[in-house]
Amino acid sequence: MMLLSNQQKYLLEVLETLGGATLRQLTDLLRPVFCAEKPEVAPRIVHAAIRQMSLCNVELCRDGELVFLPGRRPGERLLEAVDVMLELSGANPLSYFLGKPPILLRFSVQEQRVRLFAVIHPITDVYGVQFYQTERVILLFDGQDKTPVLPVSNKQFIAVRQEDGSHRFYAVDGETQRR
Repeated sequence: MMLLSNQQKYLLEVLETLGGATLRQLTDLLRPVFCAEKPEVAPRIVHAAIRQMSLCNVELCRDGELVFLPGRRPGERLLEAVDVMLELSGANPLSYFLGKPPILLRFSVQEQRVRLFAVIHPITDVYGVQFYQTERVILLFDGQDKTPVLPVSNKQFIAVRQEDGSHRFYAVDGETQRR
């Protein structure tokens, strides 16, 4: 049995929660927890931790920058949902977990109060999906001309990926939402 460092345990918890993530995403999540004083060392810690876990028979799969657990390779949309979470939370979410389809990811952010978010797939049927009353719904833009307005009363936003990989967020206006 291998004894894991706190950083390795944390990374393994992230991978168990999400199934997988890119090295950049793992670094961004680890940085505020373990490297707040020296954020520049976070990439070295992540690379070393992943390498050590792989060498010590912790079952991890790698495909370039992607690290995932066996049989749990995340899709592009889930990886994009993680990017949205990192952007909206300042890479420091209060909590996060996978949602039941069509919800890709649910997470919370601590501001003046806790805010809840649900990131959903762009082509989706939300019939029967339960959203928390104050949860904000973020619809990933799929590149089509029109993005559907969801028939829910929650605040809705559209996340559009930019060329640099970041997102722009557009609120769905209340008039459109009531139609």
